[in-house]
Formats: sequence, C-alpha cells, structure tokens
Amino acid sequence: MATILTAVYLIILRVVRDAEPNKQVTRKTFVKAVFATIGMFLFVMGAQSLRS
Repeated sequence: MATILTAVYLIILRVVRDAEPNKQVTRKTFVKAVFATIGMFLFVMGAQSLRS
C-alpha cells in the first residue's frame, strides 16, 4: 500500500510542478501535492465504500 501511495504522490507532484509558473519547485508545491494525494485517496476510499 505504501509503495502505491508513494508512486501516486510522485505522479501528482510532477503534475503539480508542471502547473507551476516557470516549473519552480517550492515548499508550496510539495504541500499542494500532499493535499491532492490525500484528496485522491479519500475519493477512492469513498468510491469503494459505495461499491460495497
């Protein structure tokens, strides 16, 4: 589970970085990626609970 979450975080981090002006990586970039990863994780958990 941790490996999958790490892979997803790195993918989201790359997407967030590409959306930044001049593709600069700052602390805010990492925070945005963390919130996006948490949001995606909660969305998947919610979708799974609706399927069950």
